[in-house]
Amino acid sequence: MRFIALGTCLLLMALSLLGESQTFTQGDQAPLLELPIFPARIKKSDLPLTRALEEVGIRVRGGYVLFGVEVHGRAGKQPNVSLELEPGSTLGSALRQIFRQLPNYEYRVVSPHLINVQPVGAEKNAQDILNIRVEDFDVVGEQPSSLLSAPQFFIAQLRQRLAPPNVGPPHPGGTAGPIMRGSGPGVTLHLRNVTIRELLNAVSEGTESFPAQYSPLGWFYSFEPDPASPAGGKHSWMWLISVPHNWKEEAEKGKNPSQ
Repeated sequence: MRFIALGTCLLLMALSLLGESQTFTQGDQAPLLELPIFPARIKKSDLPLTRALEEVGIRVRGGYVLFGVEVHGRAGKQPNVSLELEPGSTLGSALRQIFRQLPNYEYRVVSPHLINVQPVGAEKNAQDILNIRVEDFDVVGEQPSSLLSAPQFFIAQLRQRLAPPNVGPPHPGGTAGPIMRGSGPGVTLHLRNVTIRELLNAVSEGTESFPAQYSPLGWFYSFEPDPASPAGGKHSWMWLISVPHNWKEEAEKGKNPSQ
């Protein structure tokens, strides 16, 4: 009995340590934001927000960054920004420059490699579709490109919100285009009591375990308000790539700077 009790204690200690090691805190933001950008001058004007984030992301060294982006606007247009970065810039300094131009948007580091971009206050907006809470979500070996480009086909609560009962289907083009299916590895997720934003983040994080020849994916959601639409407006979804082709090699360099 003493041996059983000791084993139980050790197991509980191990589980406790495992849980602590998986917790992402505000202090963990610094390593990602301090990643250097390829030491060459960058000067580009009038870039859509996601294009600007891609331009920065593909130049990150010693690691990589994914973005989950939410944009609200008319005609599906993203806000435009300019980039003027000198050698020695970091991911953090690049983002600060971008968001000084976008006072109505904010960014937040949500995991070691993922940053959420959204309108200010979006997470507290009860009307924001990404705040819908999903009690159970289970997929096995599903293509992340499908999940990120047409999440309503996998999330019943989202599907119901986009096509309320007794009003017919959403307006043509009011949700998403055809499912973008890839040919690479799939992701397996078993999530409980998460928002749709957290669910999309989990899909992106699931792609980080992909082999080096497959790029991990971020996500993009755009909302065009339309009071006459049963779905509240036009909702569009897509996946994003913001990593260099050698993303996994750069991540290893970040772990072993001497290499």
